[in-house]
Amino acid sequence: MLDIKQKIEEINRKPEHIRKKFMYGAVFVCMVFVVVIWLMSMKINFSSSSYNKETQEPTSIDNLIKNKVENKTISE
Repeated sequence: MLDIKQKIEEINRKPEHIRKKFMYGAVFVCMVFVVVIWLMSMKINFSSSSYNKETQEPTSIDNLIKNKVENKTISE
């Protein structure tokens, strides 16, 4: 198995259109990773505060934002 420096040197010796394919592939993989993490954090944030605990009805996005801002200012 090649180490990372040898793999980079091997890619650098390839033509530009091949290097661009590697670049786009790496960007795609990184973006998928970022989006998955982002969606997971959104799910956690909304699942913990998206329902009014007394009425079991969905809370409006305005109230969610207001509560987040109030909680942030209280904790500071």
